[in-house]
Amino acid sequence: YDGIICIRTDLDQHLRNSVILEELYNGLGPIQDTMLRPDSIAYQEFSEPQELTKEDKLILQLLYHPDMKCSMTRQQCEAVIRGLYY
Repeated sequence: YDGIICIRTDLDQHLRNSVILEELYNGLGPIQDTMLRPDSIAYQEFSEPQELTKEDKLILQLLYHPDMKCSMTRQQCEAVIRGLYY
């Protein structure tokens, strides 16, 4: 896989925008979909969001926060999150 994203051309622009947004979001790292937030770009079922939710943005902020490091354990990640937001 060389990072190419292909999008069908027979989609209306509203749906195409949603697909592009989701693929860009997934390309930044968050690849696990959720059933918890129907308004999220990461919602597992069919949806057509046109922008990121506050929670979607927060996930990206946490993922790229300088205190988050590769190979951290779950407990270490939770400690960073608690220190930043609680």
